[in-house]
Amino acid sequence: MPTPLATNGLWSAFQPATSLCVTTNRGDGVVRHDALADRWVISQFAFNVDSSNNPIAPFHQCIAVSKTADPVTGGWYLYDFLVSNQRFNDYPKMGIWPDGYYFTFNWNGDAGPGGVYAFDRANMLNGNPAGFVCFGCDTGLGLNNGDGFSHLGSDNQLLPADLDGATLPAFGAPETITRFTGGNTLRSFRDARRLAGSRELDDHPAARRDPSRTSTRACRGSRNRTPHRLSIRCRTG
Repeated sequence: MPTPLATNGLWSAFQPATSLCVTTNRGDGVVRHDALADRWVISQFAFNVDSSNNPIAPFHQCIAVSKTADPVTGGWYLYDFLVSNQRFNDYPKMGIWPDGYYFTFNWNGDAGPGGVYAFDRANMLNGNPAGFVCFGCDTGLGLNNGDGFSHLGSDNQLLPADLDGATLPAFGAPETITRFTGGNTLRSFRDARRLAGSRELDDHPAARRDPSRTSTRACRGSRNRTPHRLSIRCRTG
């Protein structure tokens, strides 16, 4: 059996050796299986801390994509993305979608909207240079929409839909970002554009549910027959 490895150990040969993905191991790791490509994706955040152990900028997200279906013997494509020069990318969550690897962050200490990032899945699967687009992120960072997400309010604690299984959604169906807003309401946002072009997030109504009667273990993503729509459905009881 392979010897357990600290997550940042995947980046041990990464250059530059001063990368925060190499020198820190802060945790909040996320692992997903990209069933469409039969690859594995591992990610965690990276940052330094001050003398009081408080996170300090810059803030990075480290992402590793297995080169083959066997991550133990096949090796990894490794990436270090600067995601903010200002705000701590806390509680990262990852969703696999055909046109990107989607992440949501809570901006720790910021009452504004959370960050929504789409990383270039196609290039990352081949080990090519890759970038991202983002909403609610630092102005001037990457290919971004600045604070284009802020018009949706102070929504935080966002979750990206995660595609499980080998069945593709409708061609061009956008990713959906969803959160509980309190009471009996789910609020969802659709990513309206492809990674290669300009993007925007559209607010759209989500099913109203009584959270006390919703089993999160029964939640599943499902596609209806309307083009460019994805819904999140949960059985109750």
